[in-house]
Amino acid sequence: MGTDPGFAAALDELAEMLESDDLWNLLAQARANPLGNDAGIVQQLDDLRQRLKDENDETADYRAQLVALASRRRDLEDIQFELKVRGFDNPHSHFAEADLVGELLNALVRGEMSATAYWERWRKAQSWAVAGYGGPAGGWGRLATPASGSGLTRPRSVEVKTGMTSAA
Repeated sequence: MGTDPGFAAALDELAEMLESDDLWNLLAQARANPLGNDAGIVQQLDDLRQRLKDENDETADYRAQLVALASRRRDLEDIQFELKVRGFDNPHSHFAEADLVGELLNALVRGEMSATAYWERWRKAQSWAVAGYGGPAGGWGRLATPASGSGLTRPRSVEVKTGMTSAA
């Protein structure tokens, strides 16, 4: 419904009509000299204007939440990428911190921790079960050797999409 062009056009027209000078003048006259059921109609228009404002504010809030969630989803994808790139999905890989997939993951998803800080905890907690084992020689999901440094290495596109999509 919210992505339907006809619906969006109708909301725009309604908003334009509710803010028009002609309507404001008519409402001012009806408030000054109410006749018949003018008071009820004026109240309905005031309620409609407030509801439209509230709906627009709520839509803006939802859009901002969707942008934040998309960013967090990308952060999770980056972490998954790094785990595979570095061969951390190998059965010989062990992690000293039990809360990496518990409390710390929740902190990342809630936006309380950056992806870089979360990844750094993963990297520092990782070790190999076999002495002298430095990682798989291939397989186990290992991709090309990452660039030097400990940060996230998954390439990001320059373009940031802020549009909404609907599964409906």
